[in-house]
Amino acid sequence: MFKTIGRLAFIFLVCGMGFNNLASGSGNLQFPNIPIRAIAWHPSGTLLALSSDTKLWLYNLDGLEIYEIPIDVGQSPLKLKWSPNGDYLAVSTYADVRNNRISVWDKSTDRIIRTITQDWPAIADIAWSSDSRSLAMNWYNELWIWNIETGQVSPPLIGHQLPNSIVAVAWSPDGKLLASASNDRTIKIWSTETTPYQVIQTISVEYASSLAWWGTNSNQLAVTNGSEIQILDATTDYHALKTLSDNIGWIIHIEWQGNSLVTSAVGNNDDTLRVWNTLSWESSLVIQNNASLPAQTALSLSPDGTQLAYSGQNGELVIENILGYTPLLERIYRALAKESN
Repeated sequence: MFKTIGRLAFIFLVCGMGFNNLASGSGNLQFPNIPIRAIAWHPSGTLLALSSDTKLWLYNLDGLEIYEIPIDVGQSPLKLKWSPNGDYLAVSTYADVRNNRISVWDKSTDRIIRTITQDWPAIADIAWSSDSRSLAMNWYNELWIWNIETGQVSPPLIGHQLPNSIVAVAWSPDGKLLASASNDRTIKIWSTETTPYQVIQTISVEYASSLAWWGTNSNQLAVTNGSEIQILDATTDYHALKTLSDNIGWIIHIEWQGNSLVTSAVGNNDDTLRVWNTLSWESSLVIQNNASLPAQTALSLSPDGTQLAYSGQNGELVIENILGYTPLLERIYRALAKESN
């Protein structure tokens, strides 16, 4: 009894310190000091996949290393994407122009179940279908759809012009649409309800480097356009509902979870992370990060949009609570659960 009371008193003290740290803008959780290149938050919100130049790990939110997923020597992880059902982790890796891979790791069996090797350029993006059965990937100006169940790759979808390349792909939450952005200054919207997929909309942009869907009805699409983010209405003609300006640098990446939209912008040798509240469309958090290690800040939003994981100034992992407070009850619950075991 006294042991539990003592532990609770200590937890309240620690949580109070955490609250004060967050209020001063320094509250975070830091993990091993390694150059983190990619981060992916598991759909359950309980796991993070992290990669460096040569390694790939799974971590829980207490910073305990659960598992190192083996990758072949010489392969460097570039992109990490969890399937919507949380069963699979897709990993794109780079070695050289004729030995680049996408592998799918099965969480339940703890093994890689699929690998595809091509003379890809560096994979710009990969995206899971809503049913977790297929991966969309780019190859120059072509889209390829990889069926994870059968291992078959569909004939290439060609909608963008050479010599331009696709730079981003995103599947809508309802699975009916697939968006691809190219440096030919267009975004193509594909209908996945036809075989093969057909382009149903072409959107002109100055420069798009990242895409993010929002909503169970797939009714809005966020698009980077230089130093701006455009929120497009996907229910009609994809006109801009809202234009957000970063005013700091060139936006290279966006993610949208819950009511939080996070952007990563490059400018003056620094990365600036900005979190937008999509209920008010106001910037709720700004983080400036020296991007020398790594060259670009890796980031991932928690599935509920309340926490942001990103690579810090020295390459360490930082978890920032977007809501601005320490989850006190969650910490107490974890401490009591550990004591009972």
